[in-house]
Amino acid sequence: TGELFLIGAPSRALALAPAAVVAVAAAAFLLRRVHDGRLSAGTAPMLAATLVAAWSGLILYGLTRFSTWPYPNEYATSVPRYLAEVAPQAQPYFLIVISWGWAVWRGLRGDAGPRLLAIAAAMFTPFALFAANRFLQLRDALPIVYLSYVVLGLALAWTWERLRPHLDAGWATPAVAAIATVAAFGFFAHEVAAFRDHNGDEQVRRASAGSWDSPYTDAVARWMTAHIEPGANVLTSRLYFSSLHVATDGRYAIRQLPTVRVDIDPDRDPMVDARSNLFRWGDGELRRTQPGDTWLHLQRFPGKEYWVGLGQQELLEYIAAHEIEYVVLTGEDVAFSSNAYAWYFTAHPAFELLATLEGDGGDRMFAYAVDPSRLWPIEHSTSIRPRDYAALEEATGLLPAAISSRLGTRLRVTDADGGLSEREKRAAIEGIDLAGR
Repeated sequence: TGELFLIGAPSRALALAPAAVVAVAAAAFLLRRVHDGRLSAGTAPMLAATLVAAWSGLILYGLTRFSTWPYPNEYATSVPRYLAEVAPQAQPYFLIVISWGWAVWRGLRGDAGPRLLAIAAAMFTPFALFAANRFLQLRDALPIVYLSYVVLGLALAWTWERLRPHLDAGWATPAVAAIATVAAFGFFAHEVAAFRDHNGDEQVRRASAGSWDSPYTDAVARWMTAHIEPGANVLTSRLYFSSLHVATDGRYAIRQLPTVRVDIDPDRDPMVDARSNLFRWGDGELRRTQPGDTWLHLQRFPGKEYWVGLGQQELLEYIAAHEIEYVVLTGEDVAFSSNAYAWYFTAHPAFELLATLEGDGGDRMFAYAVDPSRLWPIEHSTSIRPRDYAALEEATGLLPAAISSRLGTRLRVTDADGGLSEREKRAAIEGIDLAGR
């Protein structure tokens, strides 16, 4: 992105950096002496292993110690689960595993190429463990995936070179080629079948809804093109943010609703405190939570277990600072977008509901025009999904009345964990706060 973000004050752990540089220099010096024959050859692997272990420990410590959200380190259970459920998405998985065994074996036998690749994989191990522990997507480990296919290609080429001298010049070579071709087509057919098994009608519908050419996003884009003047400043949900930018040919200055990652701590005041906005594209400095701030919505990211919130004061300040002329809510996603607070925009005197469009599942558009002269805070509730409310009670150990008192707002648990119920749709259109109803 061309931008650099520094989270928090520099830590004393940075003092380890010079020590690490010295360690690397010393290791390089010792390895050079090995190359010159001044140290025994058996010392080299030990030095390399020590260097990799020191590097891995330092990097893993940094990743876990200074992560932007807390997470338990349970490698004994999380890594096997990751290897069983996520890693096999890189196919042919078992051949890749065997090829890495080949690379280690050849490296120990003195083959420079496989040894270099094995060392590169070892250097990536700290982040791989971090990703596995947090059950991140395979895309977060793409460097090791790419290396895996390089190693697989080398292993197959090495195997073929050693088999070819033993093959007869006549029928054997074509037979091996035919077997390899059949195996390749069989593997392809297996992958297609596996993809279809794991992608039924519902999954395909959701994937289509999230794409740039879905009927819903096309309908929203058409409405925007017909009713919003080119060049207008538009604030949208994070959901379909980039899709709408593309579908409207980039004619609007579109920004995301200013949701933030928050920490929740009942022993601290305020109990809910803004921590990071790095998932918001194009926004830099984090607005710190101030006394009297209230939250329109709180939502927990499933799997990653951190909290996301939308604050009323930051929302209004953001709209004023960026001269937002229209607000377009687009629906529900895993943690960053919701229509649970659509009623707030309808009820607020600064926003005029222009239109609403129905989509699939939790998708529904609410479009508003903004009157910048009326951007003042109003009384509101804090919406939260049922499963997130249960997690909030567990995290704080507080009863509902105490949670509301600490938030400074009434607490409204939504009717379901995703999308708006019929009564919530009516309330959103009419501008009614359902807290206590």
